[in-house]
Amino acid sequence: MTALLAAFFSCIPADVQALRQEDQERELLSASARQYWDGVRWEVDDQSADFIVEDDRALFRTRIDEQRKSERLIETTILKVSLDEVDAEQTATTGTWRTGTVLVQLEGYTLPAQIVRTEEVSQAWFRTMDGWFVDWDPEAPGPLAGETP
Repeated sequence: MTALLAAFFSCIPADVQALRQEDQERELLSASARQYWDGVRWEVDDQSADFIVEDDRALFRTRIDEQRKSERLIETTILKVSLDEVDAEQTATTGTWRTGTVLVQLEGYTLPAQIVRTEEVSQAWFRTMDGWFVDWDPEAPGPLAGETP
């Protein structure tokens, strides 16, 4: 019985460590998403472009400039951050360690009518050894929004 209890309690630190790492990773994604959306909201394009893969950053900046001609953001709020598991094979082939989803509430208005709108956007992110990046599609209608849930 004592050996069984000792074996049970020896597993707790590993589980606690895994939960702690999961919480830290979720917080890192949340902080990255806040920095990205603050950059978009306040038109600090270099800040938001840091979360786009390097090959797409110039195109991202161009698309943001185009979209700002027709709409402005007033407020952005991170509502939920969730993490997904990535298997070892996918990590080996793509270099992606984790994936996650960020649910964001956007409030803004269109130009020139200045019609205020609020929408929730689900945005996919992926993690590499260099950090978290938006899974941004250059062919999508606009760089500021993902898919609505």
